[in-house]
Amino acid sequence: MAAGELDYSASTDSGLPAAVQGVPIKAVLFAMKGPPFYLVSQPRIKKINELLGKKVGLSRLGTSPYYASRRIFRKFGIDADKITYIQAGSNSNRVMALTNGSLDASMLSLPTARVMIEKGFTELASPRDIGLVPHAGLIVRTAIIEKNRQQVKKMIASLVDAMEYMANNKAKTIDYITAKWKLSRELTEHLLIRDFLPMLTMDGRMAQQSVQEHLDTQYQNKLISRKAQAGEVMDLSMLEEVLAGK
Repeated sequence: MAAGELDYSASTDSGLPAAVQGVPIKAVLFAMKGPPFYLVSQPRIKKINELLGKKVGLSRLGTSPYYASRRIFRKFGIDADKITYIQAGSNSNRVMALTNGSLDASMLSLPTARVMIEKGFTELASPRDIGLVPHAGLIVRTAIIEKNRQQVKKMIASLVDAMEYMANNKAKTIDYITAKWKLSRELTEHLLIRDFLPMLTMDGRMAQQSVQEHLDTQYQNKLISRKAQAGEVMDLSMLEEVLAGK
């Protein structure tokens, strides 16, 4: 996107800090209220405070799961600096490490987290414990907004329609996920209804204050080099026009 080779991205997670750093892009829709990360532990661990001094696996330090885990620990009054973080690589590597006991807990995403919980591992925290964090949506190059506003509005409308479709046609959505990822129908239904749909914004909106808090946290964690205002990196005016016309 910085080179002008792509016009759109779904990754607000990396798009917002890139916009702060000068890449000419803006967030025009927010699809998810937060990252789909779960803190999953060995079956013997039943409470999150039991992780003090224990080994928690991540893909690597400084990633979204890392900061999401710190938000979780802060919510439960736990000093994250007393957690032993292990950079364990991919989801599959962390699943193997949990299974063989090399890790006491790990941050896992869907559907892996739910599969592990179904196997008897403990769900210590879910996306609801992370709070509002812009994670996925629609990032657009500002040149496209200026030159082809109608196209951007069509992209926005399609994403809003997709969220509505999943919510209103759960059976067909479950059929698709079950076939695509070869999961059991029971597990897929659990994933969709309990986990995924509640994380969707449904209308593409996110409060400017939530985006501002996200940027402030990124600045404090030295992920962006300067303080920035949410208005610099987001433009929901086209979303509002789409919603007004529905």
